[in-house]
Amino acid sequence: MKKRNLIFVIIAFLSIAVSSCKKDKSPEVNPVTPPAMEYVKIDEFKTSNGKFDVEIYGVEKYFSGYNSLYFLVKDGEGNKLSSVDISMDLSLKNQDKTSKLPVNNPVNKLGTNGYFIGGAVFLVKGDAENTYDLNLKFKANGVEDDALIHPVPVDKKHSRVVKVFSTYAQANVIVSLVRPIDIELNVPFNLVYYISKEKEDGSWEHYENLSALMTLVENGKEFSFTLPYAQSGFYAYPQTLNFVKKGTFTMNLNLNDGGEKVLDPVKFDVEIE
Repeated sequence: MKKRNLIFVIIAFLSIAVSSCKKDKSPEVNPVTPPAMEYVKIDEFKTSNGKFDVEIYGVEKYFSGYNSLYFLVKDGEGNKLSSVDISMDLSLKNQDKTSKLPVNNPVNKLGTNGYFIGGAVFLVKGDAENTYDLNLKFKANGVEDDALIHPVPVDKKHSRVVKVFSTYAQANVIVSLVRPIDIELNVPFNLVYYISKEKEDGSWEHYENLSALMTLVENGKEFSFTLPYAQSGFYAYPQTLNFVKKGTFTMNLNLNDGGEKVLDPVKFDVEIE
C-alpha cells in the first residue's frame, strides 16, 4: 500500500482486516491539529477588565459537534503571549434547564501552529430555545482576568455528534466525529472520534482506553478496524484513509469498557458524491 494509505474499495477489505489485527500504534498525527488547515477567526474580544486581548480561531465558525478552538492571547500592551493558563466552562440552556457540556482546556504551550489549542462540544444549533454560554478564565505573568461569550453563535448544524444515555454505563455519553471535517472523493483523511461521559455532578470526563471498533458498511459489505485511544478523549486511527468511489457509507462505532458494552452501535452515514 502506497504510503500506508488504506483504500475503501472491496479489493482492499482483506488488507484492512489484516492491518487491524496488528498491534495498535499511537496515532502519528495530533487529532486536534489538522495538517495544512487554514483557520478562520470566529471570535475576538477584550477580557472583562481589559487585561488581555483574545482571538479565537477555528476550521469554520461554531457548529454542532466537537469544535477545535485555537486561542491567540495578547497582554494589555499588545504583546503576543507564549504562556497562558486558559480554562473554559460551557453550558447549554434549553428552556428552563441548564446543563454543562464537555470541554478540553488548552494546554499552556503554543502548538506548532502558534496557538493555544483547546476544544468544546456543542450539541445542537443555537436558537431562541437553545443558547450557549462559554465562560473563560485567563492567567499569565501573575495577571488574571475572565470573559463571557453569550450567546455563543452556533450557527451551523452538523450531523456528527450524538448524546446518548447508556443503559450499560448508567450515564450520558457524547460521541462526536472530529475528523475529517469534510469527506471528499480521493482526498486522504484521518479518522478521529471524541468520547466523553457525564459524571453524577453534571460535569464531564474523558472516556479513556475504551475498546473502540469501527465497522464500515458499503452496499451490504463491511470491514472493521480498531481506533486506539490517543489523548484527551480522542480515539484516532493511525493510518490515512481514502474513499475512491462514490456512494453511501455507514460508520458504526462499537464501544466496550473492559469487555462490557458501553453503548449500542453509534451510527454516522457518509455520502460521497
